[in-house]
Amino acid sequence: MGGFGGGGGVLDFARRVTSLDVLRIEPPAGGDIANPSVTAGKYVTERVYIGARRDAETSYSAIEVQIEVTPNIAVQIETGSDNSQAAGVNWQWDY
Repeated sequence: MGGFGGGGGVLDFARRVTSLDVLRIEPPAGGDIANPSVTAGKYVTERVYIGARRDAETSYSAIEVQIEVTPNIAVQIETGSDNSQAAGVNWQWDY
């Protein structure tokens, strides 16, 4: 059995094969593992991330763009399949 051992597992293998930077499978808030959400994305530059999320239970999907304005400030914009839109500014400080 080769190719999946030594740390990382199947998702890390899939990330490498697809050249994605982010690939996550997560259960919904209710915890029903039969209906996970899948998130996939890529850093198109060092400071710009584009991702997509799909929820298996509700068929909701969204596109997200994150732009790092400074090392401590990022702008996040999301639009969903239900015509919802969100924008935010994230601030972080590593100490």
